[in-house]
Formats: sequence, structure tokens, C-alpha cells
Amino acid sequence: MISKQRLADALGVTPRTIAEYIRRGCPTSSVKEAKAWRQRNIAAHHPPTIGERAAGKPPASADRQELKRRLSRAKIRRDDAIAESLRLKNAETRGELVNADEVEHEVAELTGLIRLRLESWPQELQTEWPLELQQLVTDRLADKVRALLIELAGIRLTCDESESEFGSETTLAHAKSGQPPIMEAPDL
Repeated sequence: MISKQRLADALGVTPRTIAEYIRRGCPTSSVKEAKAWRQRNIAAHHPPTIGERAAGKPPASADRQELKRRLSRAKIRRDDAIAESLRLKNAETRGELVNADEVEHEVAELTGLIRLRLESWPQELQTEWPLELQQLVTDRLADKVRALLIELAGIRLTCDESESEFGSETTLAHAKSGQPPIMEAPDL
């Protein structure tokens, strides 16, 4: 087995390129086999080697055409990325997109407020029950609120409108409309 550095020197490429060749199946038993493998697998798609550039040897016309195609594709990808970035920035400016971090922050604040409000209900409603049932009803209601909060903590809406972890398109439709879904009253 020949070292990567020796193969790189013999083929006029960098050791990193040799590592890529090896990953793609280049033999390392001899320079001759490595050159033959490169001729079969890389030569038509390969830019000029370090040795060819150092010797001032111009790349073959097929190599120049391939380089032009690569450059053209790279420019197209760059232009597409710039266009997409501008499209997203414009959509954000028009209010069609919202920063995910801002949404997450606002949802966290609202969730905290909802949780505090739900947790306060049992104590607020305690005076509305007959005296002999106040503690029992307050405890049961507090248990139900805790169970609901635990259940809600495990639910995550997905971006796909047709499916959520709620398993109900109706729930999403209610969420979008701003109207709460119709829910059954908990058993006390």
C-alpha cells in the first residue's frame, strides 16, 4: 500500500484529493493502478492537476468545457440562493412570514399566562360550592386542571395543517378561527 502523500505527488494532486479518490474506489497498491483508475473514473471530469498547472500545460478542451459547465451551474445556484433569500426577506417585510423565535417567545408568554389562570380557578371557584363540598370540589378541580396541563404539555402542533398530535383537523380549524373547540365538561 502506497501512502496518500506519495500517491498525491505521483498524480499531481493534493492528499485530500487522494483521500476522496480512495473513498470512491481508487486502488492504493501501485501508482500505475491509481493512474489507470483515475483515467477511467476521473480524467474526463477532472480539472487540471497541480503538476499540469505548474508545467503550464493547458487543460484539455473537454476539461475546459466541464469547468465552464461547473462554473455556470455554481453561478446559477448562487443566483438562486440570493433570489430565495430576497424573496423570504420581502415576504417577512410584507408580514407574510414571522420570525420563529418571536412566535416561540409570544407562545411561551401566553402559555404561561394560561397556565397561571387555569391553576387559579379552583381557589377562585371554591366559594361558589356549598360549604360541605368546597374542599372536595376544589381538590378535584385542581387535580383535573393539573391533568389537563400535563396533557397539554405533551402536545405539539405541526406545521402540516392536515395533521397534528391532537389528531383532529377540527381542533386546528378552531385554533385558526380563534374560536375554542367545543369540549365536554370534566367529570367532578
